[in-house]
Amino acid sequence: MSWVLDEEKLLDIKECYYREKFPSISAYYIYINENDYIDNIKCEEVYFNWDISKNVGIIPNKVLLKLIEEKKTYGDNTYRFDEGSLFNITLEPDDIQSYSESEPTENNNQRFLKTFTVLDDLYLKPTIFIFHELNSLYFIFRQIIKKRNPTSILKFIEDEPKKHKSITKRVRVHLPNKKKKTRKYLEK
Repeated sequence: MSWVLDEEKLLDIKECYYREKFPSISAYYIYINENDYIDNIKCEEVYFNWDISKNVGIIPNKVLLKLIEEKKTYGDNTYRFDEGSLFNITLEPDDIQSYSESEPTENNNQRFLKTFTVLDDLYLKPTIFIFHELNSLYFIFRQIIKKRNPTSILKFIEDEPKKHKSITKRVRVHLPNKKKKTRKYLEK
């Protein structure tokens, strides 16, 4: 849908005030490093099919797994999937005014944000066209910390291949043999 049609709908909002299907949803991939800081956020559109009989959009779990598998690396780092959330505003047109005037509460804020697992399919409900751009998927990835095994700086003789006697440069001092003056060596 072009922006011109969106503007016309906004001007004629009294006439076009109903929930409708949307063709795609924004997916945000949030990468968190080992220090719990956000490294990067990527965004892309995910297209899905509508089940007309149930009036819901369906993103199969195979598609979710594929998205996660494709996005689990960023730069030189590898990340693991930590959490997925769906933000889908399902307000009825009659409830918009009362919702906008209500006080923000914990229950009110969590009403549209649902966590999901990749084992189940994701179902999206139709929304009012004003909220189509706000509907989104969030994939949170945490960095996998690579453990490095310490290596020894010592070299063991058994590990090295056996060589012929190597010639080393050593300074050797030969002192004349002096007889020790002990009783055993005393001249008789």
